[in-house]
Amino acid sequence: SRCGAGVVTLTATGCGSGTSVRWYSDAGLTTQVFVGSPFTTPSLSSTTTYYASCVRDADTTCKSSASTAIATINTIPTAGVTSDKDTVCSGGAAVLTGTGGGSYAWSNGGVGSPITVNPTATTIYTLTVTGATGGCTASASKTIVVKPNPSITSVSTACSGSPSKGTVT
Repeated sequence: SRCGAGVVTLTATGCGSGTSVRWYSDAGLTTQVFVGSPFTTPSLSSTTTYYASCVRDADTTCKSSASTAIATINTIPTAGVTSDKDTVCSGGAAVLTGTGGGSYAWSNGGVGSPITVNPTATTIYTLTVTGATGGCTASASKTIVVKPNPSITSVSTACSGSPSKGTVT
């Protein structure tokens, strides 16, 4: 099996002397696609069934019963990450939501979706999504920018009790 479209290698063993493994696309063993083992399939985009048979080299009409070999193509999940905030103030939190698969693992050790993060500096969070079947994975990332909190640099105090000599109009 494999994740996503491509070739799959199938192997058959057990044919005796004077025979060879032949691969067919039909259970009736009429449409031969390859001789030998292993057999590397053409590029496949969906799960495909092949049939292997031991065939006498001297008389190709003498065949064993068909053995089924399934070339499984597992779907690759589509990972996505959204956030309720792209920027937080120092000490702030953001909620990250993952989409696209069976299970979610985050680069900060979090699992599941959604998760709440409290970054102390600008951080890239990477989500790895594992599909429900076949163990195929995909990743997506989201950057949360941390801005420093504003601060007061100086405070001055006015003296009270001294009369002002200004004029108010």
